[in-house]
Parts: sequence; C-alpha cells; structure tokens
Amino acid sequence: MKGISLGGIANVWARAPLSVKKFGAKGDGVHDDSAAISAVFAAASSGDVISFPAGIYICNDVNVANKSNLTLKGQGNSTIIRNGITNGATPVLTFATVNGLTIQDLAFDNRSIGAYGGVVNRMPWFTTFAVLFAMANCGLPGTAGFIGEWMVILASVGFNFWVAVLAATALIFGAAYTLWMVKRVYFGEVANHHVDELTDINAREFFMLALLAIAVLAMGLYPKPFTDVMQVSVGELLKHVAQSKL
Repeated sequence: MKGISLGGIANVWARAPLSVKKFGAKGDGVHDDSAAISAVFAAASSGDVISFPAGIYICNDVNVANKSNLTLKGQGNSTIIRNGITNGATPVLTFATVNGLTIQDLAFDNRSIGAYGGVVNRMPWFTTFAVLFAMANCGLPGTAGFIGEWMVILASVGFNFWVAVLAATALIFGAAYTLWMVKRVYFGEVANHHVDELTDINAREFFMLALLAIAVLAMGLYPKPFTDVMQVSVGELLKHVAQSKL
C-alpha cells in the first residue's frame, strides 16, 4: 500500500520524524515490533511524521485512536507484516477516530494462514505441486520424506527406544500441522479478493516444480543410488565419532 492518502496533512515537517527504531523496533522480520509501534503512535502528536526505516516490521493488533494529521512514511523497502495464526480478518493496524492519515512508500503484507483459503480455485497446478511436497513432508510412502523419516526412526530405535518414540511423536505432530495448513490454505472457498487475484504458474515455473516433484518421487521409490553415495561419507563420520577423544 504505497502513496495512499486518507486525509489532508498540514505542516507535516514541523517536527523531526519519529523513527520507530528509536522506540525499540527491530525491523528484522523476526522480532515482534508491536510494542515499539504502539509506543511511537502514543508519542505522536498532530502533524507528526512516523518514519519506518528499511526493514520488515512484525506487527499484530496495534490500535491507534484519537490522533490527527499523521503521516506514515517508509524509507527504502519498508514493510509491515501481520504474523501468526488468525482468522484473516484482523488488520495489522486499526485506526479509530484518526482524522487525517497519509501513508507513503510503506507496504503491508500478511503471514497469517487465515488470510488464505481456496487457492486451488485459482492456482490448480501450483496446488498440485504444493500438496505433493506437503505429503512428502508428512512422510507419505513413495516420497523422499518417507525414506528420510524411516531412516531416522530406525537409527533412533538402535540408540534408544524412548528417543525413537519421541522422534515418532514429533513426526506425527508435524504431519498433523502440515495437513491442517494444506486444508486451510489451498482448499475451500476463495477467502478474499487477494486470493481471487492470484494466477497459476507459467510454463517455466511448471517445469522447475516438475523437476523437483520427479526428484521427490524418485528418491522415495528407489533411494538406493542416493544412499550409496552417502554411505561412504556417513561411514567415515561414524568412525570418527566412535573414536575416543581422551
């Protein structure tokens, strides 16, 4: 969302811009910057410019009220992202009783699973590949994921039975989450106009994803060529680990 004006701004340069980083925002796309963004809005007065230096700001449920004539200005590539699992309807920033707001060079995005839904209706080929890779992640027999998880379980059993139980439990929870994510993101009705505007993959993208899909299936159906290549290096590693360092 860039260059969107929601009201008149008067004398916006009367004071030095308030940088969100001076209020503790990281802008690294990892840390939650909600508290810092709330603090800068609380400190802002009428006509102030709130500056967002280049970065990705994680923000959840920040409410702004009783403010007037504010400017939100990005510097470089500045993005505010909603993070987490929500119903997709909750905005990144909520402006209540704000009279006059200008947003310049500042983008908004969403990492919420709830912001998607019904992708298969607009991107059937992409969904086909995504579901295949998700099933491989779940350890579906015939895919590379199954071979990897099976080898981990066997090695764990050889080391300690309860370690194997913990590993298997983690795999089960991981598969359950993956299936839940696939259902929420790809299937069902189209969730919103952003999903409705999606277009399916082109021929180049189809070709690249098809190569990856073939590799996933090949490793799952006939893993011997791959395990043979790894056997020598893995064997040497085990010998090295088994040697006493004392």
